[in-house]
Amino acid sequence: TTTTTTTTTTTTTTTTTSTSKSAREIPMIAYDYMKQRTEANRKEGVQTMPTVVGIDYDSGWIMSYMVPKKGFDKYAVGCMVRDVEQSGYNRLIIKGDQENSIKDVINAVRRERAEDIQLLPEQSSVGEHQENGKVERAVQTIEGQLVTMRLRLEHQYKCTINENHPVWPWMVTHAAMCYNISHVGSDGRTPWEKRKGRRFNRDLPEFGENIHYLIPESLGKDRAESRWGEAAVFVGIRTESSELIVLTEE
Repeated sequence: TTTTTTTTTTTTTTTTTSTSKSAREIPMIAYDYMKQRTEANRKEGVQTMPTVVGIDYDSGWIMSYMVPKKGFDKYAVGCMVRDVEQSGYNRLIIKGDQENSIKDVINAVRRERAEDIQLLPEQSSVGEHQENGKVERAVQTIEGQLVTMRLRLEHQYKCTINENHPVWPWMVTHAAMCYNISHVGSDGRTPWEKRKGRRFNRDLPEFGENIHYLIPESLGKDRAESRWGEAAVFVGIRTESSELIVLTEE
C-alpha cells in the first residue's frame, strides 16, 4: 500500500511539472494598451494618443511606443512586426486581451510578419488578471519611468512637458530601453543580456541632454571642417546597433 501511494503521488507531481514546462516551451510576447495623462491634460480634457506596451515573457524585454490610435494602424503594426523579428524566435505566441482593438493589430501582425516566423495567437480570459500579470507589471514599470523622466526634464529645462510634447513619444520608447539595459533579474542578467548574449557596455547621456554628435557620412568630406555637430538632444538607443539617437534642428 505504501509503495502504491508513493508511486501515484510521484506520477501526479511529474505530470503537473511536465505540463507547466510544456506550456513554456514556446516563447510568448504579450501586449496591452496604456493611456497616461498628466494632471493638467486630465483637467483640461485633452485627448492623448495611446501607448502599446509589450513584454517578452522569457527574457523580460519590454517594448513601448505611442501609436496614433487604438485598433489597426500601420505604424502600430510595423512596430509590433519589428518586435517579433528582433525577438530572435522562429515560433512564438503573441498574446493580447479580448478587446477588438488589440486583436485587430495582432491579426495584421500575423499577416505582415516574415514568412519564416510562425505566430500563434492567444487571448487572455476576461477578468483574469493573473494571466496578464507580467504585461500589467510592464505597464506599471513604464508609467513609473515616465513620471521620473518627465520630472527630470521639467526641472532641467524649467518648462512643463505633457503627452502632447514632441519629445514624449521618444520618452515612451526610451523608458522601456532603460529597463532593458539596467534591470537585473534573479539570474543576474538584464533583459538586454538575455536577448543579445552580452551586456550593454557604453556610457549614456541623460534623456533630453544636449550633446555633441558625429555627423553621419562625414568621413572624408570637407576635411577642413569638424565632423562633430553641436546642439543635438539625446532621445534614445537604436536597438539593432546600440547607436545613440539624437534630435537636431534639421
